[in-house]
Amino acid sequence: MQQFTIAQNAETVIEEKRSKFMAFAFYVTSEEEVNKILATLRKKYADARHICYAYNIGVGEMKNRSSDDAEPAGSAGVPMQNVIQKAKLTNVLCVVVRYFGGVLLGKALLTRTYAKSTKEVLDLADRTVLCEAIYCREHQLYSDFERLGREIELFGAWDLKRNFDTDVIVDFFIKASDRERFEQLTMGRQIEYLKTEWIRMSKDEKR
Repeated sequence: MQQFTIAQNAETVIEEKRSKFMAFAFYVTSEEEVNKILATLRKKYADARHICYAYNIGVGEMKNRSSDDAEPAGSAGVPMQNVIQKAKLTNVLCVVVRYFGGVLLGKALLTRTYAKSTKEVLDLADRTVLCEAIYCREHQLYSDFERLGREIELFGAWDLKRNFDTDVIVDFFIKASDRERFEQLTMGRQIEYLKTEWIRMSKDEKR
């Protein structure tokens, strides 16, 4: 089953009865990233009444969490999380910063507004595919690296990086589903398969 995330970070602002709701969507891959982003926003918008959030991270065993940040229980983080879940997205953090406008909105309207803010910012962020990829490495002779590099690129590997030392160390990614076919192509060569991770593809990439 394909996995999806946001294609780009995004932000938007909506107003409801003089309260301002600033919504943000961020691509994240760890809770450490989430904590750094939240710390930055709390510092930048220290005068805001509430900074609410929800996130999903991972594939399979997903980590998710939400916060109402002193809004009425269930009126902010939960509806934000529901929007993320309905969009079937992972590796995404949504944050809504609220500046109180002096008019109480009530729980029902708060719930709708936090959900609306989240949906609007996710629509702006658009979505793209997460690809399960293998990070590979090969040591190549100087006499061979141009030819072997072309073979790897023609196969469909991407993000090639070369380090020129006593030999040429080439790092690259291949799709996990292509490993068997790649092993057949490179039979007899010493390919190191270092780790598997989920990579966000750009909207224009079709691998």
